[in-house]
Amino acid sequence: MNTAVSQRVMHTPAWAEGAATREFPNEDACLEFIKETRWPKGVPHCAKCGIARKHHRVRGRKAYACDRCGAHVYPLRGTIFARSSTSLLKWFHVIWLLTSAAPRITAKRIQRETGVTYKTAWRMLHRLRATEVSRALPPRRFLELVVASAAQGDAREQRITPASAPSAGERHGS
Repeated sequence: MNTAVSQRVMHTPAWAEGAATREFPNEDACLEFIKETRWPKGVPHCAKCGIARKHHRVRGRKAYACDRCGAHVYPLRGTIFARSSTSLLKWFHVIWLLTSAAPRITAKRIQRETGVTYKTAWRMLHRLRATEVSRALPPRRFLELVVASAAQGDAREQRITPASAPSAGERHGS
């Protein structure tokens, strides 16, 4: 057997052969899952139109555009995936590792299994641990809770308007 082929077979992660890749075969499927989890029936509220409207995927971006006015909505905004150049497939793979690993998973193992740098693996692991979502959950439920926690953060941001926000003097007790 050719050594290059045998090395590829040995380093193929179980995740790539399992149910996770059937459910999330590509970036678009991952982004669609996040959109469906964040917004009921996948219909986000358009900030420009002022109502919930159907949106379509913007080619070349991780965004959706309003069908009426064209305003963009970014499902990753406010999530642990925001501002990350790491693919959503790798994020989902790490979540699968985190929820299915024995007692603990290390950044070194994430590096080996996903092919990212150690620095990226460490950052991903710490962002996931900071969510404080139980690792004992199945991977899909873990994903739903991570995304839902971001949606709750968005709701808190929308409630604080400039008129209702305390001034600098009020915040410091003056």
